[in-house]
Amino acid sequence: MSVLSNITRGDMTSATLFSRLLEAQQRQAELKTRVASGRYQSKINSSKREVGKWRTVKDDIATASSQIHGNLGRIKSMASRIENMILTVNKAGQPTEGTTNTDGYSATFDSYLKGLAKEADSSGKPPNLLGKFEPSLTYKTGLHGTTASVQGAYVGSDYYIIDSDGKRWALNREAKHIKRYDDYPNDPTNKVGGFKDGLRLDSISGDNIDFTIAPNTATPESFSGTLHRLGIGIMDSWYYDGLSTDAARDRAITDLKAAQQAVNLEVTRYEVAARMAKFYEDRATAEIKGLREEVNDNLLDQARDVKKAHDELSRQFQAANNNIAHALAMKNQYATMLSPLVNDKFTKILLDVIV
Repeated sequence: MSVLSNITRGDMTSATLFSRLLEAQQRQAELKTRVASGRYQSKINSSKREVGKWRTVKDDIATASSQIHGNLGRIKSMASRIENMILTVNKAGQPTEGTTNTDGYSATFDSYLKGLAKEADSSGKPPNLLGKFEPSLTYKTGLHGTTASVQGAYVGSDYYIIDSDGKRWALNREAKHIKRYDDYPNDPTNKVGGFKDGLRLDSISGDNIDFTIAPNTATPESFSGTLHRLGIGIMDSWYYDGLSTDAARDRAITDLKAAQQAVNLEVTRYEVAARMAKFYEDRATAEIKGLREEVNDNLLDQARDVKKAHDELSRQFQAANNNIAHALAMKNQYATMLSPLVNDKFTKILLDVIV
């Protein structure tokens, strides 16, 4: 006799019923999980895609913001240089015992101006909004093609002269002179006006200028032409007679004050641009945070719906179990009641099937 000898056909039938019921419950659980998850997954995926897009926008804004702040710092440095140039001119005009060393002041003046021009022309990270080409910086602010722009403006100082013969005199601050070109920039001549004793302003009326090169030599040459200023319009000290006269210093102060006003306006403009970039960056951050919270809310709702479906399925399973258990109990009761009357195998099998 084996351990299975006492298991009846009814016992096998009951076990089969329970096994199939369990399998059905598992299939139903998987189906309900897919349905409940699917209801929220598309929302979750959509929100995640939006988060990715807003991150791209935020990165673009952050890059632009870094450039704007960098330019703002450079412009403030220029404003400081202009202030120092004003102080230099004022010191050159202060009365002193003996002869005032205007050469020293003019050299300092030119040094500040050279640094200012370099600051504007230094490339940094492109685009150089302070340089001569005056590009614009455009960056994304939203998901649907919206952008913001900061227009560049040249805040350095450069100039050239077109003389009465149509020849161009170009500035070279490294060499500290202006040079005449027959065909700029490819055909320079040997005519040069050096800042130190080699170039003299004879007269200026508006943009009309008269000047002399090699004025203190035996072969000076005088020219007339039109002055073209670029940027904020400050000239090198030769244009202001080496800061040696009150009239020349007044002319320098006038140009410096005008340049100071222009640079201060640029400082304000970049401060506004920086605040706008911060606003757009904060908005992108808020959008990302809101979408993440939306994803979390949908995940929680999804989990609640899945749990609800599973709980309902568990109740149904338990009810089915109870029904089967009740049926088995009834079968046993019938079997007990009818056992004196049931003697053949056929009737017992029929009883198992019916009950």
